[in-house]
Amino acid sequence: MTTIPIGEASSRLSELIDQLQPGEEIGLTRDSETVARLVKSITQKQTRQFGLGKGKLTILANDDEHLEHFQDYYSELPTASSKGSLDYESLYQPCVHR
Repeated sequence: MTTIPIGEASSRLSELIDQLQPGEEIGLTRDSETVARLVKSITQKQTRQFGLGKGKLTILANDDEHLEHFQDYYSELPTASSKGSLDYESLYQPCVHR
């Protein structure tokens, strides 16, 4: 590994970075002791893949405060009859295509 004093590196930083090869490193020294390393990264642009976040988000709702905004909506929903089935006739609203 090549080493160079920090003062000299700061004045030639752009040049040093341009000369580095991927994976190569230059040690930055202060008082003859290496205090940092300058490394040219080996990066490739990754394409996003659908579904990588699946299962990483869990929504916990332990309050009903957020539901207050939907009270008007809930009051218009059909309720289940005593037999436990919904009135599907009230759910059906024909679509008009123009």
